[in-house]
Amino acid sequence: MVNTLCKSSYRSDLKSTYKSCSSLKIVSSSAVEVIVTSPSGDVYDNTYEGYGVDLTFKVISVKFPFAEPGLWSYSVYNAHSTSHEIFTSISTYALDGVNPIIATSELSGSITDFANGQPLVAFAEVRQGLHPIIRANVIATIERPPDTNGVIYQPIELVLLDNGAGADVTRDDGIYSRYFTAFTGVGYYGIKININNDNGTAIILNDAVALPFSRTLSFVEPEELLKGNIPKIGNTTLLLPGMPVPKPEGEPAPQFTRGISGGSSRVPETPQNWQPTDDIIPPSKIVDLTVTSSSYDNGTATLEFSAPGDDLDNGNASYYIIRMSTSANEIRANYSSIPALNETEFIVGDIFSPGNFGDPERFVVMVDVPQNRSVVSYIFAMHAVDDFGNEGDMSNVVQATFAVHTAPTYNNTAPLTTTPPPLTTTPPPPPLTIEEVDGKSQLLPLWITLGAVVGAVVLILLAIILVKVISKDTKNSKSVSPVTRKQHDIEQGSAYNNSAYSIS
Repeated sequence: MVNTLCKSSYRSDLKSTYKSCSSLKIVSSSAVEVIVTSPSGDVYDNTYEGYGVDLTFKVISVKFPFAEPGLWSYSVYNAHSTSHEIFTSISTYALDGVNPIIATSELSGSITDFANGQPLVAFAEVRQGLHPIIRANVIATIERPPDTNGVIYQPIELVLLDNGAGADVTRDDGIYSRYFTAFTGVGYYGIKININNDNGTAIILNDAVALPFSRTLSFVEPEELLKGNIPKIGNTTLLLPGMPVPKPEGEPAPQFTRGISGGSSRVPETPQNWQPTDDIIPPSKIVDLTVTSSSYDNGTATLEFSAPGDDLDNGNASYYIIRMSTSANEIRANYSSIPALNETEFIVGDIFSPGNFGDPERFVVMVDVPQNRSVVSYIFAMHAVDDFGNEGDMSNVVQATFAVHTAPTYNNTAPLTTTPPPLTTTPPPPPLTIEEVDGKSQLLPLWITLGAVVGAVVLILLAIILVKVISKDTKNSKSVSPVTRKQHDIEQGSAYNNSAYSIS
C-alpha cells in the first residue's frame, strides 16, 4: 500500500471474551500507524497505553485487557511513497467458566489422487465446548496452482454446508463440508476458512450426544417392521422411511467470527490429456433418499431427497435414474441391470429437470400393488447423470410398504320406536326415552326398564298374598268369654299340679 489507508474489522464475542489482542507484523522497514475503533466508537491510536511498537521485530501490537463485545475495526496508514506488505494476527481469550467457540478445519488428505478420480474435500467443525454450532456461515477460500502453461488462477471460494448431502454425511452435526473440483493442474492447494454468524442464524445445540450416528434413514426388512422390531442404538431409535427427522434444539449463538487455516493438499498428477476445462467428475452420491409416504389404495409412493450437483456437489445434474425392485438384495447386487422407471410413471416431479445442489426434490411414483395381498413392499434406489454422461454412485436404499388399512366398524342400529304392552296388575311403564349424548341420540338400556317393571310387579303380588293370609286367620279364630278363659286357665293349672309330674 502506498500513501493509503487500509481498513478491516473483527468481532469480539458477546459474553465470551475478556481480552482481545491485535498484533500487526510489518515486513517492510518503513513504519506505519494503526488506529483501532471499538464497537461503541472509542478510538485507540499510538497515544493509548496498550499501544506498543517493537522496532527490532517490526511489530505493532494493541492490547485490550477487557474487550468490548461487538464489531471492532482497525485502520493501517502508510505515509511513505513505497508499498509495504503487512500481516495481521488477532487473538481473543474466553471468560473464566465459559467455553470458547472453536473452529477447526482440514482437507481430506495431504495428497489427492486426482488422476484416478479421487476428490478433494474441505471440512470445518464449529463448536462451543462439546456442543456443535449449526447454521453458521462457513466459507472456504482455496488457493490454486498455475496450469501447465503458467496461467495463474484466482483463489476460489466455496460455501461449506451442513445439510447431509454431497460431501456432508450428517445434517446439523456442526461439521461443514464440500467437494472441491476446480483443479488447475499439478501443485499445492491451500485452504483457509472464514466463519461468522453475521445473520444471527447460528444455533448452539443443547446436547452433543444427541447425534451419535448419521441421520441418514436406515433400511429395515418389512417383516421386522410388521413385528414392531425397530432397531435402536443405545436408547435412541433409528429413523425409518417416513419418520420425521427431529428438529435440532439449542440456543441462539452470539455474534462471532473465526478465521483458520486448513492446511494444504498436493495433486501429484492429472489424468492423461486432461485440461482444466474438461468435465470428468460425476454428480455426487445421493445419501438422503427417503420414502415419506405410500398409499395402498392409490398405488403411489413419495420419494424425497436433496439434489446432487453436476460435478459432485457443484451445479446441477442433467437427469435422474430411479430403479425399483421387490428385493433389497437384488437391487444392491444387480442395480445396473434393473430397468429404470420412465417419466410416465411419475405423477409428481420431472426426472429430466434436477434442481441445483442441495435443493429439496420430491417425486411421486405409481406402482403396481397386487390386490390379492394385504401387504407388499418395494425397494428404491437412484443416481444422477450429468450433461457429459458421467454417472454418480447408487444412492442409499429405501423401502416403501403398502398395507391394507381396515376401517373401524360402528353399530348404527336404529333406535326402537315401540314400547312393550302394559301389565294388567300395574300401570303401564313410561315409554322409553331418548337422550342426547355427545350430539347423538341413544336409547336407554332396555334391561334397566324391564327390571324395574318386574320388581314392581313382584312387590305388589307379595303384598296381596300377605293381606289374604291375615284375613283367613281372622275368620278361623273363636271368641272366648272372660269366664270361660278363666275356667280354662284353672283347669290347665290343675293338670300341671298332678302328683304324677312331681319330683321328690
